[in-house]
Amino acid sequence: MEKSFRSLALGIAALAVLLWSPPAALGWDDGGHMIVSEIAARRLHSGVARKIEALLPLLDARFNRGQLYNLTTAGAWMDDLRALGSEYNWAKWHYIDVPCTGTLKSVADLKTGVAIANAPEFVEPRPPHALWALEKIVALLQIHDASPEARAEAVAQTMHIVADIHQPMHVATRNDRGGNGFRVVPFTSSGKPKNLHQFWDAAYRYGLSEKTVVELWSVPPNRPDGPNAQGIIAEEATRLLRAHPPESLPELARPGCNTPHAWVRATHALAECYGWPCESVQGVEVELSPEFVERAHDIAEIQLVLAGCRLAELLNRLLDAK
Repeated sequence: MEKSFRSLALGIAALAVLLWSPPAALGWDDGGHMIVSEIAARRLHSGVARKIEALLPLLDARFNRGQLYNLTTAGAWMDDLRALGSEYNWAKWHYIDVPCTGTLKSVADLKTGVAIANAPEFVEPRPPHALWALEKIVALLQIHDASPEARAEAVAQTMHIVADIHQPMHVATRNDRGGNGFRVVPFTSSGKPKNLHQFWDAAYRYGLSEKTVVELWSVPPNRPDGPNAQGIIAEEATRLLRAHPPESLPELARPGCNTPHAWVRATHALAECYGWPCESVQGVEVELSPEFVERAHDIAEIQLVLAGCRLAELLNRLLDAK
């Protein structure tokens, strides 16, 4: 009996930790990461795709419903491993907290799309952070005698981190953990989003229906079994590539912008302009306007396409001759 009570007490304590712990910053949600990976998979050189496909079955798949990872789902691997709890060692690899101090007096300020004047100089914080981690991972992928297991993890980490640094709330903060401390009024039946970071994680899936903010589609529980698999992820990737053709995006052709550091700076500029709809008040939920949600949706869609194209180019460059 004493053992039963002790087990019950431990269970209650564990539940309390789950209920009261602040939400983790996950970057794009599963759907966002899979769309980025899907776009990248379609742009990989055939030889590079084969090399990656040979490595991905080596990834720890305990938290992927026992299914092996593929070119579309491997981008979610780093988030899946958060299930390890205290054993997870990469929590700080998902973001880079660059101070964001630009002020927006109202949502109306967002409509012009003009950058905030006198924005502060970009100041890279001390590591560990996403940019630092990505540099380490890229270096590992250039080591010829690295083990297949290490290369598999490095490829999956590259897929995830490149996507994360295209999410505005993962490269900026106002001492609120990248928007996690900025509470917003939920607008879905599931009570989400609860804060500004959580909103941006799925901004590409939130939009307007008859001037009302809604969740346009939900991420299915079953993941694709590979690129171009039937389902919403492949459909959305196709739609986004048609809506925002890579050849029409100046960011992909701009000189000097083909480095992870440049990508982070560009995403941080978006956070300065569009990250915070207005000043938050301690303990008060801010209602996101339809105009803000619609603008964020458009930005998020382009960011997913940019992330997918840049990821493919980076992997092609790293693995083509290996």
